[in-house]
This record gives sequence, structure tokens and C-alpha cells, in this order.
Amino acid sequence: MADQVRYEQAKSKWLQAAKEAQSKKDKARAAYDSDKADGITNASSFTQWVQENDPAFCQAYLNFQATEAAYLAAFKNIDSSGLEEWAKKRNTELAPLKFSSDLDKSQYIIYTGEE
Repeated sequence: MADQVRYEQAKSKWLQAAKEAQSKKDKARAAYDSDKADGITNASSFTQWVQENDPAFCQAYLNFQATEAAYLAAFKNIDSSGLEEWAKKRNTELAPLKFSSDLDKSQYIIYTGEE
């Protein structure tokens, strides 16, 4: 029972962190696109720009990664075969992004499988 509670809490924190990180990513992307259109950035990619200009998004993304690790550990404790299934689905859906030569697509991926 305690493992189930830890799982539910970890999942809730992870989904909230994902939502926050996605919101900050969307705002950062809009700011990057604006800077690029206005010619006021020398950044060669969104990935480079965000590291130099948006520490709030970078922190939110790190928090997302940390809460994801806690969620996956809790998931494994209650349903390791379910976790394997979820991971397989995630890897299949994200393969085109993860292995893209476009850094803007392959970096800062926020995935929950609940979209």
C-alpha cells in the first residue's frame, strides 16, 4: 500500500513538473523565435539560446527530469512490466525526435504519454 501511495505522489509531482516545464519551454521558444526574427541573437539554435537566456526554463526542465526519475523508480516498484511497456511506447514515439540531427528537436523533450 505504501508503494502505491509513493507511486501516486511521484506521478502527480512528475505530471505537474512536466506541465510547468512545457509552459516555460513554450514561452522560451516564443522569446527565441522573436529574438531570431529581430536579429538580436547570435545563438545557432534554441538549445544554445535557452542555456544562455532562460535559466528559469533550464531549472524547470531539470526539475522535470528529477521528478521523472523518482516517478520511474516508484513505477518500477509497483509494476515493473507496466514500466517496461510504458518505456517501450515512449521510446517508439520519441525515436524520431531523439535521433534527429536537428538539435532543437532532440533536446529538451518533455514526454508523459498522456497528451
